[in-house]
Amino acid sequence: DDDDATSEALKEGHEVLPELDGIENELDDQAFSEFLEESEREAHPLQTMAYDFVLRLLTEIKEERSENTATSDGSTPLDRFIRNSMNISGKLAGALGTHDFGGSFQTGHTLAILRRCLNWANEALAALNELMEAPEWRDRQELLTDFRVELFAIRDGINDLRKQLRAE
Repeated sequence: DDDDATSEALKEGHEVLPELDGIENELDDQAFSEFLEESEREAHPLQTMAYDFVLRLLTEIKEERSENTATSDGSTPLDRFIRNSMNISGKLAGALGTHDFGGSFQTGHTLAILRRCLNWANEALAALNELMEAPEWRDRQELLTDFRVELFAIRDGINDLRKQLRAE
């Protein structure tokens, strides 16, 4: 009889729990959404520029990437251009996307990352120059020139931010 009573109580409780779970989940979702809104920050313009550049790069040369993958050992000019561009974007997101960005505690770390990004930008530009000279890329010169302009803008932004952080 005790087992039957326990089963009945569980059944009754189980019928009520889904309603409570729904309310609890709704409150959790609402609290989480409020937390995200409060903690959301606007991305640094340089971070956004690098991110957009990588997205455009990966989208615009999708076909060439596929062709390159089959024959690549990872050191072709295209590989180096993509890898260095992605490194810049990822590291800028890490350095500029933190809540402490701009604080004196993080300045040295941020400057070090920006220096690495500057090196990657130079390496990406060198690889891009190789692509621009390659005969198989002659029909994509306009696109490569656009990438070069964007990469120079990112590099200039990195230099400007380094100067700004050093002055603080």
